[in-house]
Amino acid sequence: MKKIMLILFTTIMIAPAQAGQSKTVYVEIDGKHTAILVKNKDLPSWFPLSDSEHRQKKYLRIGWGDADYYGADKKNVGMALRALFVPTPSVVEISSEDRLTGLPKLYPVTMSRSKFARLVVYFSESFEQGTLGGPEWSRTNNAGAEYYKAEGRYTLFKNCNNWTSKAIDEVTSDMAYRFHFLSSGVERGLRNL
Repeated sequence: MKKIMLILFTTIMIAPAQAGQSKTVYVEIDGKHTAILVKNKDLPSWFPLSDSEHRQKKYLRIGWGDADYYGADKKNVGMALRALFVPTPSVVEISSEDRLTGLPKLYPVTMSRSKFARLVVYFSESFEQGTLGGPEWSRTNNAGAEYYKAEGRYTLFKNCNNWTSKAIDEVTSDMAYRFHFLSSGVERGLRNL
């Protein structure tokens, strides 16, 4: 019931002047990893991190991954193996871009305003809530990306690609997200939309 109310509230709050207009997000596929880029202006004011410097740029990149390996400035084989074979804590990555040119492969996904509201709820539910009720910061890497504690444990079978596919499935119901362990699976699913 709480999720239904949040979706209704979000639908009402997302750009009321643009009623009936569709929204487009971009799924980014960068080798083994996937993330989603959203226009900052399309996000409601209550969306977590409304005061982040990343909200000043045109696009917000939202991703999900292993708390130690994802976005780490220094990675090693041990970190990668642990992320794959031991259930580990996860993080949500927040970074930003002013333009889409020069980025890895991007797949646009267009949806209605109400489906976009469902996607925003999915994003916001991915953050672990801190003691003050908002997302709990974990770290910032050398590239300036911010990482926040996330809901769920990262494993080989529940990784960034499943998270991205599940996000798109929230709005299309056409992504077999449980089987998208690799970015190539996400890409195939996006081509079939």
